[in-house]
Amino acid sequence: MLHKDVDLLKKIFVSLLVTGAFLLITALSSSQAEAASQKIGVVFSESSEKYANTTHPGGTYLGQTVTPKVDYSSTYNKELKAFLLYQQQGFNVEKIYEKDLNSLEALSQYDAIVFAYTVMMNHQQRENIKMYVRNGGGAIFAFQTARNESTKFPKAGQMDLSPLIYDVDSWVMEWDNLTEVFNARFIDDIVLGNSTVNNTNTVHPIIQNATKELGKSKLNLTKSDQEWVEIIKPWQDSTATPILYFSNYDYASKPQTMKKNEFGAAHAIEYGKGRVVQIGFKIFDYINIDVKADWQDNENGVAYTTTGGDKDAKIFMKHALNWTAEDHKGHTPRRYNLSLYSDGVQSYVSPSGQFASIPQ
Repeated sequence: MLHKDVDLLKKIFVSLLVTGAFLLITALSSSQAEAASQKIGVVFSESSEKYANTTHPGGTYLGQTVTPKVDYSSTYNKELKAFLLYQQQGFNVEKIYEKDLNSLEALSQYDAIVFAYTVMMNHQQRENIKMYVRNGGGAIFAFQTARNESTKFPKAGQMDLSPLIYDVDSWVMEWDNLTEVFNARFIDDIVLGNSTVNNTNTVHPIIQNATKELGKSKLNLTKSDQEWVEIIKPWQDSTATPILYFSNYDYASKPQTMKKNEFGAAHAIEYGKGRVVQIGFKIFDYINIDVKADWQDNENGVAYTTTGGDKDAKIFMKHALNWTAEDHKGHTPRRYNLSLYSDGVQSYVSPSGQFASIPQ
């Protein structure tokens, strides 16, 4: 009798194990099928790639100091990492080129578009991206998206005046006609040393899904040396929600501006019918892609040795794309409700030499 009971328990255990495995496989298959059915574009911007490797002298422009432009690491490698990462994760990925940004119709065929360090754009391209998102498209703006005007690409030996700040005269409109998609104002570019990015937000679906897959409550991305980060601040009543934060660091180039756990390192944004994830640090430096490809500068797709959090970064990017690309049927109306108060206004001299004011 005892042997029969043991045999019965074994059969029940095996049955439960098989059922659980089946449900897990079914869930994974469903998720993979959904990812494969979505059409994802990754932008390969020729002018952004070229700009990364140019150098230009500093000087003065309309009374303002223009810092020298130095040689950056390869933008092409970041684009290729994004493409290969999402391909490995089962997404239906295509390459989009700079000319495609000139056509709203061309962009509209994609469920979501990934902009990996796409710093160079012209006015019409920014307008097309704005309308693409407003009409329901998804986007990932992975560091310094649309910060420079491509029609002012600097010539050899001349100062670099392509940053949009020289055109818009105010950090309130740092992205020109794309600014309202960000639902935020630009604060500054700041150097952080020995920094940590993680989440205090545990409510947003991107974070919930990422931490669930990772089996822990907090993502943790570390950088032991110094790096530039992009600081923005959501508007009042903004639809931009911080989901990752610059939570810790040993050094900040502008300590009077930077405060730990105050500024988002990544934001989830809803605009019109579309969704955007903005990332204010070089997240692809944290990611390792072990694939033979036409990498530049002998980088070979490896994560920087000073970074930690490869898996966390990959899973975050996966669920960021899922959130932007999913068919959510939502619609966020555009809001314009600006109030200025005398005790909350900061004044500064803009690049044109004019005084500008920013509501705090």
